[in-house]
Amino acid sequence: MNVGHKLMLIVVTSVGLVTIPAATGIYYYTKNKLLASEAAELQKETNAIIAVASQNLAGYELSLKALSDTLSKTLALPPQKSEEAAFDQLIQRDSDGAWRSKYKSNIGDMQSGLFLPPDAPLNAAQKRFHLRSKQVLDAFSSSITSSSGNIWLLTLDKTEVIFDYSYPNFVDQMPADNDYNKTPWMTLGDPTTNPQRRLRWTPPTYDMPSRQWLISAVMPLDVNGRWVGTIGRDLTLAEALSTLLQHSKRYEGEQQFLLDTAGNYIQAGPWQKELEAKQESFRPDLSKEPGLTELFSHKDVSPKAHLFDHEVSLQGSNYL
Repeated sequence: MNVGHKLMLIVVTSVGLVTIPAATGIYYYTKNKLLASEAAELQKETNAIIAVASQNLAGYELSLKALSDTLSKTLALPPQKSEEAAFDQLIQRDSDGAWRSKYKSNIGDMQSGLFLPPDAPLNAAQKRFHLRSKQVLDAFSSSITSSSGNIWLLTLDKTEVIFDYSYPNFVDQMPADNDYNKTPWMTLGDPTTNPQRRLRWTPPTYDMPSRQWLISAVMPLDVNGRWVGTIGRDLTLAEALSTLLQHSKRYEGEQQFLLDTAGNYIQAGPWQKELEAKQESFRPDLSKEPGLTELFSHKDVSPKAHLFDHEVSLQGSNYL
């Protein structure tokens, strides 16, 4: 090798030693800046989604509070002579002993259904109570614009008045021994657990008839200072969190998880089919996914989106 070649090798080597680290540094700097910018944009978008969803839920709360006020005032009015006969006209006793509405609705009809168990007390006061409740819910049904929406009234006597847009004859499907008294739809109204008589939201519940996840706004119903039951409105998670639950697939290989505060899965990333196959017992094996375990161990509940600033390994791939 002559001197010229040696000099050229020295120059190339020197340039390489300088430019390769510089290029590597520029690459990582640019990558980190891009990731930080994208993460900030996603955080901003998510906070906007949260704000819209919160406004929508606040609207449901306001409508339910208005329904509560209307029911409380209507049920406290003095009796009228025609009410007992009017109740008898709208109810029938079925072969299983339960009492149900005579009228059969079609989807979208503004008509609520009435269910009473076989041992329901049917004195004049109870007939008046159920007649008025049904009339009020019939009037409020005009506010239901969603095919998945409903409003309902449950009582301690195991009766129900319900308007359900998609299942107008829902009460016909209720077994004679139906009892909601031990469920959150009733217990959230109990004065021992809700002494302030506030509106409460149930945790997400999988509804078998509609095969959808639901949350319910629940308010206690007090008449003349006595707790008689609860009123509520169901809302599908797909409707409440429509933008969050859309699978936009903006990023290749994107995985989506949604858990409630009790650690129950509603969306489960690569295990979604397993979740849908066994709603009640599903628990993914995270023994080999320490990053995901750490991510899900954060129990802070906040109305603001925040970033998890570590890479998470999931089934051999790294995610941010």
